[in-house]
Amino acid sequence: SKDVSPLKFYEYLATGKPIVSTREPLQVADFSDVVYVASGMEEFLAKCAQALSESEPQRLHNAKKRMEYGRRCSWDERVKQMEQALSDRGIF
Repeated sequence: SKDVSPLKFYEYLATGKPIVSTREPLQVADFSDVVYVASGMEEFLAKCAQALSESEPQRLHNAKKRMEYGRRCSWDERVKQMEQALSDRGIF
């Protein structure tokens, strides 16, 4: 389903490892700067090869960004965002 939150995807981001994904769920597109996104089988295989051939500087840079994205999607961060939204509305 396109409306599903990809919880495992966020866990994968937190590892910092290269990720190859299909275009579904739609949230994957939000991370296309650090995730290899493929449309079909041939492109998926090509993206896997590309992910495996990241240079050392690129791998380190992307790993840091992936882990930061993973942190931003953590449950702790989500609760902070909800608390802030409730506080901004005078509810909390």
